[in-house]
Amino acid sequence: MSAALKPFITATSDLEPLTPPGTDLRHGAAFEVDIVHLLHSEFIHLATNEELGAAARLCLHSLFQVPAGSLPNDEIILAKLSGCDHRAKTWQRVRGMALYGWALCSDGRLYHQETARMVFAFLVEEDTQKWAEEERNAAHAHRTRKKPRDGQAAETSTQAGGRRHAVH
Repeated sequence: MSAALKPFITATSDLEPLTPPGTDLRHGAAFEVDIVHLLHSEFIHLATNEELGAAARLCLHSLFQVPAGSLPNDEIILAKLSGCDHRAKTWQRVRGMALYGWALCSDGRLYHQETARMVFAFLVEEDTQKWAEEERNAAHAHRTRKKPRDGQAAETSTQAGGRRHAVH
């Protein structure tokens, strides 16, 4: 950590990062939010609207960090990502609840269990879509392969010299 960085959490951690290193979702992902879970969470009942807004901005920004679902352990950056000025009393007032549930991991970044769950759900959906597209492409290639018409000979090559002969 450079001298310019002011860590939010100074204690070390053995907790492994909650998302794979290098996970990059900055290509414009759409995420599902479990509204029922959120509405029944302890956080929603404890946070003020101001704290909720700061927490939501941090969560959203974390999805487009690398690794996805993480935040830098830097007081100034966290304040700015939350929409606050780190020198203002607003950040001092909201930071505890804005970072509610975030934990420092061994890579020096902050992670939240629910945000990590959103990242994994997106990765699974993205893999499922890629697999489905590959299946569609394979089926399309199979359907569009030229088939010999009735009464016409199909050409095949022989191994000896690559000469072609008609097969009936």
